[in-house]
Amino acid sequence: MMIQVLLSLMLMGVGVYGMMQTHVWWPLRTLLFAAIAAGFFFVWFPEWTNAVAHIMGVGRGADLLIYIWIVLSLAISLFLYLRIIRLHKDFTDLVRFLAVERPLFPSPSASEPDAPRPPESTSA
Repeated sequence: MMIQVLLSLMLMGVGVYGMMQTHVWWPLRTLLFAAIAAGFFFVWFPEWTNAVAHIMGVGRGADLLIYIWIVLSLAISLFLYLRIIRLHKDFTDLVRFLAVERPLFPSPSASEPDAPRPPESTSA
């Protein structure tokens, strides 16, 4: 009984945090709340996880939940990795654009013969 109360409180915390995220796409929020509702159901009626597991060909409900957790974790990790790669590319493009638009050392023009030049790199 104690673990059911603890898990319910944790699910409620995730639900409150999800409600505070107003910038999240609404279908994703709906999916989150459906998962929380399923979590409440399976926390308070654990025998149903065994029934669903047997229907899906898994021995125990706990094993089924672990398998689902592994697949979801891999999917989320892949999504976050691809997002980081895209953000890195966007950041690189932005820095390159700014470097061309506002160089640190402007190129000397013909009218300014004594303009400061960038330090020369010595490659040995």
